[in-house]
Amino acid sequence: MIYVNEKWLARIRIYHQKQPISVKNIIVLSERIVIYGLMNSKIENNVVKRQEAAFGKAFNEKLQTLRAVVIGVGGTGSPMAILLARSGIGELILLDGDNLDITNMNRVSGFSNEDIGKNKAIALKDYIDTLGLNTKVIAIPEYLHISETGIDALSSSDIVFCCTDDATGRDIINQALYYYSLVLIDVGLTGFVDRETKSEPFLRDHRGRVSCVFPENGACLRCQNVINDKMIEYEEAVRQNPDLLKLDPETLLKEHYLIGGGEQAPGVGPFTTITAMNGLATFMNLIHEFRDLSSDFRNDNIWIDFIHLTIYSNYPQNENDECIYCKRRSLLLKKEEIYRLDMPSLGAIPNED
Repeated sequence: MIYVNEKWLARIRIYHQKQPISVKNIIVLSERIVIYGLMNSKIENNVVKRQEAAFGKAFNEKLQTLRAVVIGVGGTGSPMAILLARSGIGELILLDGDNLDITNMNRVSGFSNEDIGKNKAIALKDYIDTLGLNTKVIAIPEYLHISETGIDALSSSDIVFCCTDDATGRDIINQALYYYSLVLIDVGLTGFVDRETKSEPFLRDHRGRVSCVFPENGACLRCQNVINDKMIEYEEAVRQNPDLLKLDPETLLKEHYLIGGGEQAPGVGPFTTITAMNGLATFMNLIHEFRDLSSDFRNDNIWIDFIHLTIYSNYPQNENDECIYCKRRSLLLKKEEIYRLDMPSLGAIPNED
């Protein structure tokens, strides 16, 4: 529900629910998350007792009413999910269609060698369940861009943590942010490896980003140039022809008219984990403001430079005053006619009639 242009716009979607459900909270979104309607919990949660000392009991009670979705549970998503559960989030949905590979083990959290070859979302849910925390965890072992269940999970969530390196999935999340009036925290890393000699790599650049976008505040992922059409075009081409991954950027552009290729940003455990932690701290700041940022920082875009040990905001150069997402907001609580997000590939919305 949102109040805009002196009128209320609202959406409710019900899936086979015949009995009334009590409202857990009322959330007001602006540049922060303000939560009303809390029922004082009589359950003592000693796990978050020290957290209560920092932010107060109401902070923990607010987290207990929230449903979070983590898209991608690899190097950034797995520590993010575990820390969300440890912080006392009420419901946690994990979505990832990928299986754990041994090359992931240097930077993921919550997995053991016995999990190699298993679906990441399911294996991580199993791990979090063993912790005995007061968090309900659901695993969806699917990729977002082909998952009807995943889109429905987004539409029913309070906050989305995007921890995938998939531009296609990010583009869908960017759109869902406005259709469903969500809060998005998107984390990612970039880097560049050079070689001093033929055998020794040299890490020239490695940075972690946290983008925090509200339905009516902050530049969308396209205006921040986190995603663009060229990235999506390249990914789709690789899905159709995996051999394109073997080609260098020059050959891709000359022979296939694609922009992409080259070495991926290195996956280094401390850097991925620190980026995830900064994403979680950003979320906590939305519930209980504790940061005192200078005017040099943007709330929607914060980078950590691991090489030079600096923190800064990147002011996007390609912000579009006509952007349908974050400027004109043409998609804000837009009615879905037949298909989820008006995209046939995501399936028709169930008809309760």
